[in-house]
Amino acid sequence: HEANNPLTIIKNYLQILSMKQGDQSQTSEDIKLIKSEIDRVARILIGLRETKEPEVKAQQININQLLEKMQLMFTSAPGDGKNVAIKFDLAPGAPNVWGKPDAVKQILTNLVKNAAEAINNSGSIRLITRGNVYLRDQIFVQLCVVDDGPGIAPQVMAKLFTAGISTKGGLHTGTGLAIVNKLIADMHGQISCQSDTNGTMFSILLPQVR
Repeated sequence: HEANNPLTIIKNYLQILSMKQGDQSQTSEDIKLIKSEIDRVARILIGLRETKEPEVKAQQININQLLEKMQLMFTSAPGDGKNVAIKFDLAPGAPNVWGKPDAVKQILTNLVKNAAEAINNSGSIRLITRGNVYLRDQIFVQLCVVDDGPGIAPQVMAKLFTAGISTKGGLHTGTGLAIVNKLIADMHGQISCQSDTNGTMFSILLPQVR
């Protein structure tokens, strides 16, 4: 409850700022994105407060549209003065997936942020979608996050999705990829990672809408 109060105040100020800017400005679109993320944070806080987290059912998600809406967020991911290009390779008319929109956003935000942090000074991150991927009599949509950083050390790769394992050092707890793995498993999807000195690719498979 205490955290929701300042979030509500921030949303109110954003609404006022949006009215001053007008509906046609790029700033107005940026404000809408910020308000959407504030709503997502509020839903997460509600879930943490409840003794039992509310069940959110999987629904159809147009993965290409979701990625395009998150483009501004991805562009700001590198930070620290890095020169990181965000590139999209989206399959035209890629089929919808079954999933939870907030969970997919959390997964993508985590993976893109990790990729940006892995790149030393300059490089690129590619977001790729492909449909009609068959695996063990099931059909999936594939979503890949690819960077051209230095790769992940073999000793880390062996326990990549285990909580407490981190490539970042310092105060990082290494829970991010463990959470990503659980969110994907909850949507009956799968995740894999391929990494060498030329870069890293995380490949996600989510059930395709037939």
